[in-house]
Amino acid sequence: MISSLLVYLKKESMVAAITCIAVGVLFIAWPGGLLTLLLRILALVLLVEGVICLMRLLKSQDSLQRNSYALPMAACIFVGLLLLAAPRFVAGIFPVIIGLFLLFHGLKGIATARHGSRSTMGGTLGSIIMMIVGILLIARPFGALKVLMVFVGIALVYDGIVMFRLTGGVSEKARQFREGHDKNVIDVDYKEEDID
Repeated sequence: MISSLLVYLKKESMVAAITCIAVGVLFIAWPGGLLTLLLRILALVLLVEGVICLMRLLKSQDSLQRNSYALPMAACIFVGLLLLAAPRFVAGIFPVIIGLFLLFHGLKGIATARHGSRSTMGGTLGSIIMMIVGILLIARPFGALKVLMVFVGIALVYDGIVMFRLTGGVSEKARQFREGHDKNVIDVDYKEEDID
């Protein structure tokens, strides 16, 4: 029972590790193309959901129910078409928003330091770094997402390697269990004594 459970856990861990490493390598080797592909898949899912909402809207006789389908249908179809037509533009919106926030926060930090309420050099340096990162995100939003995807890929590959190592440990425990001699278990004779 326990041995079969350990074999099952080993298979599951191996599949998860291989998947993590494969997806991680894809993220590292092909970040821009993979991001575009993922956004297009998301676009197709949204368009299908929009069509389903449209069909429910057309079939429904209740006006309140029809109104509840109208907004999700319009949003899904609009965002889906936008993602299909311009995936790089949509992918570039989020880094630009984050970049504007970092730029504003960095400027605010420098202004605060100039007025004397934050006179530390570290605070000023942190604000300058924040502004530089903000400007980079605004200037090259798609490039920033590609860098982020590479970092995600590295994390996935690392996670897959760790899973392989853990799987090796589970395999060793399963082998020891089958053979009946775990090196960490001390086997002693048991003798029951009467305490009167």
